[in-house]
Amino acid sequence: PMFDHELSFGEGLWTPDGEWIVLRIASVAPAFGERDVYLFRPADSSFVPLLANPDFREQGPSLSPDGRWLAYGSDETGREEVFVRPFPDVESGKFQVSTEGGRQPIWAHSGRELFYVDPNRGLVTAQVETDDGFRVAGQETLFTIPPEIVILNDATVLVQNFLEVLKQRVPN
Repeated sequence: PMFDHELSFGEGLWTPDGEWIVLRIASVAPAFGERDVYLFRPADSSFVPLLANPDFREQGPSLSPDGRWLAYGSDETGREEVFVRPFPDVESGKFQVSTEGGRQPIWAHSGRELFYVDPNRGLVTAQVETDDGFRVAGQETLFTIPPEIVILNDATVLVQNFLEVLKQRVPN
């Protein structure tokens, strides 16, 4: 088998054709990176490396609504930043979206914005143009995520002390 050691699977999303799942895989085996992104085809259990550099952590994959662009986080610059690559041919280009650190990218339904979290817990929106290649047209921090909201590495949101927070924010 391709993977004969312990793995954990993180974020996963279906490709628009419904044949593949873009999947983050974590491994402790030296032959694989700590976190990489693979394609998995359930029909025949095929695994294909997509972003699998053993020297860097690639995680948080997010496909654009039209399926043409893959956003993800990588620590290849020394800190986690958000990048976008053409999909499925990820080797045909790479564009850095965040400039001061970023993680957990998520596409807007319009495909014209990419949201991510910066190191100061700011929710950033990057306006992107994808008609003729890929270009970031502008960025804006929308708000700071409150401290009671915990965003886990797999993009799960956890509200600490939920009932107390709810009582504070919702009168009677």
